[in-house]
Amino acid sequence: MAATVINYTLVQSTVVGPPTSYQVQATVTVAANPGTSLFVYRYSDQQFDHVATVLDVQTYPTALNPSFPFYRLPTVTQAFVNSNEAIDFSATVRSRLTTLAKEYDIVSASFVIGTFPIVVP
Repeated sequence: MAATVINYTLVQSTVVGPPTSYQVQATVTVAANPGTSLFVYRYSDQQFDHVATVLDVQTYPTALNPSFPFYRLPTVTQAFVNSNEAIDFSATVRSRLTTLAKEYDIVSASFVIGTFPIVVP
C-alpha cells in the first residue's frame, strides 16, 4: 500500500494595524486519502477547533450539518497578536497533518477486506 500524502500550502502574513496581527492560512491542496477537508470546525459557532484525526475524517461531514457537532473544511485562517503564536500554529499544523498521514496509513493497513467465518465452540 502506498503511503498517504497530504500536500498543503501555508501562507504567513502580517496585517499592519492598529492592531497588528499575524495571520496563518493553511490549505490542503491534495490528499486523495483521507481527502482535503482536514480542518475541523465547531458547528455551534463555525470556529476552527483542530486538525482532523482519522476518526474525525470517518465521522464528520464536509459541510454544516446540525446532526453533527463538527464539520471539516480544507482551509483554516487564524490571526494571532504576536508572531511567536503564529509560528507555533504553523508548526502545529505541519506536525498534526504529518501525524494524520501516518495514522491513516496504519488504520488503512490494519483493515483487511474479506469475509471471515465465525466459529462458535
